[in-house]
Amino acid sequence: MPRSLLLRRGTVDLVRGVLETPDGDLVRLTSTERALLAHLASRPAVDLPREDLLQEVWGYRRDVATRALDTAVKTLRRKVEVDSHAPDHVLTVYGVGYRFVPLARPTRRVVGRGEEVRSVAAALAGGVEVVGMPGVGAAEIARAAAGDGAVVVDLHGVPESRVEGAITSALPEGDGALVGRLARLRAPLVLEGCAGLGPVLAGLLACELPAGWIATSTSPLGIASSVVVVEPFTPDVAAAVFAERLPELESQTIGSLVALGGGLPAAIDLLVGWARLLPPSVVLGRLDDLVAVAPPSGPREGLAQTLARSVALLDADASALLGMLAGVE
Repeated sequence: MPRSLLLRRGTVDLVRGVLETPDGDLVRLTSTERALLAHLASRPAVDLPREDLLQEVWGYRRDVATRALDTAVKTLRRKVEVDSHAPDHVLTVYGVGYRFVPLARPTRRVVGRGEEVRSVAAALAGGVEVVGMPGVGAAEIARAAAGDGAVVVDLHGVPESRVEGAITSALPEGDGALVGRLARLRAPLVLEGCAGLGPVLAGLLACELPAGWIATSTSPLGIASSVVVVEPFTPDVAAAVFAERLPELESQTIGSLVALGGGLPAAIDLLVGWARLLPPSVVLGRLDDLVAVAPPSGPREGLAQTLARSVALLDADASALLGMLAGVE
């Protein structure tokens, strides 16, 4: 059960049973309302039958005739919804029961990747691999194509023996084997960092997922009929991205940054951040000393290994400075 929920009206503490609005007002839930909301939120985007809710929240028999659920939902909406007559989160599923819809996460516009996002979205229903070198932006493309509400699982560095557990822990609460739960999943599934995991994923994804799935990797997995290969930006596209995000820079400076970024969106993000803090000449001068970067240790290199390898490239003074800054909050 989640400890807290972020809703349009405010944040709900499910342990205390209190909703706090952005203005600091407190709205208290009854124990039944708290239990009902927690149960609904534990299985987001899943249609929950009335009989199941009455049995699991109230402890009633499945065949009991009662309006307790409808009354509780009505009062709960008054407390947690911005407009109880047009709810955002606790929705009625006519003929079935109720469904909880989480607050949509703000999505970042994927600059320069419209064609790739459309291609992935078009193939989503049948399962699609998004393949590209590290830093090319495959994960951002996958998330944009899947949309808000997707179940995202980071498998970078996860050994084959723990893949099933990692996916299971990311799914809404439920019973049964993982394959069966995936077959009932109403949200798209996004698996990130799947290089080398093709054999184990092939078995898990053999069933048909109602909302489709996406797997990102640095090399083809051989488990989907659709594969979208993501290449680095061309120099022209990379320059346009830089110009959009740093319109004050001269074209010559942008050209130098493009050459250093290699067309990788991750590198562009880093360079844009630095260029907003430091004069471009300082950024370019510093990067000229760091262009000989050691290659990754392998396709499954995780964040910890990448950081360790990067720190090893620092000279003594820079390493000492990093150590001091690491202790500053």
